[in-house]
Amino acid sequence: MLTVIIPNFNHARYLEQRIQTVLYQTYQDFEIIILDDCSTDESRNVIEKYRNHPKVSNIIFNEQNSGSTFKQWNKGIDLAKGEVIWIAESDDKADPNFIATLIGILDEEPRVGIVYSNSYFIDEENNILNTYNDTYASWSNRWEQDYINKGSDEVVNYMRFSPVILNVSSCIFRKSIYESVGRSGERYKLAGDWFTYVKMLQCADIAYCADPLNYFRCHTQTVRSSSNQFVHFFESLKVICYIYQNFHVPYSEKKAQVYNILAQLRQLDSQFTSQQKSEVMSYLRKNLMRNVDILWWKYNASMQIKKIFHA
Repeated sequence: MLTVIIPNFNHARYLEQRIQTVLYQTYQDFEIIILDDCSTDESRNVIEKYRNHPKVSNIIFNEQNSGSTFKQWNKGIDLAKGEVIWIAESDDKADPNFIATLIGILDEEPRVGIVYSNSYFIDEENNILNTYNDTYASWSNRWEQDYINKGSDEVVNYMRFSPVILNVSSCIFRKSIYESVGRSGERYKLAGDWFTYVKMLQCADIAYCADPLNYFRCHTQTVRSSSNQFVHFFESLKVICYIYQNFHVPYSEKKAQVYNILAQLRQLDSQFTSQQKSEVMSYLRKNLMRNVDILWWKYNASMQIKKIFHA
């Protein structure tokens, strides 16, 4: 059995379509849990239409906003009866064969803990913009075809640079693997998904389906606030440091990535407050530098940090 968790916040406009593309899946052995995080739009009215639907096992309306997407994930997983989880974000949609295709891969590959599909990127009007494969075309052609990869290899060679699974709606995973790595995503505001995938790939492999079975909604972008830019950078840094501490990353590749991080810091310098700069600097010295084994290089990198932050 599979559990579909639909976490929602103010996506009434897309919610009906989201739920319908779940209900019309060709694979039907699933339950649906709908979690609303204190929406202020018409979401409640849409959700209540499904109150007595036989596929809907739980509907929960938060009385106040949780402030964390990842807390909602964990709430849903705590309620889940299925052995496999699909977190279907409320503004996305899916091909009718999404579950059947991905769960078929899990059934055939017991070592695989996460399987994800190619995605269409769509706008607010459901127009297709491009695909996931188009996004990474300049990096690698690996997403042009199906693959299965060892978890540690995926992290060291790909997940170390970005979440790779750009949209949680595009993947399903084994509940047992998720539970084995704890509720660590709640510590993050923006990078909880990335960190969770990394943790899961410490004990499971990953598979990819090149067919675009997921539709990832891309909203009109607004300029990210300086505070969120700092959170995004700092949390990404924490994920990368965790990878350095728990996976074998070749020294030359580690060195190149750290210099790239320093270059990013230089670009973002004017957008961080003095306190934020100090926080990043302290974290780098304690966590990133200890993962570089050559003392002269530690010193050189440390000096670059001081120059960047005018320390």
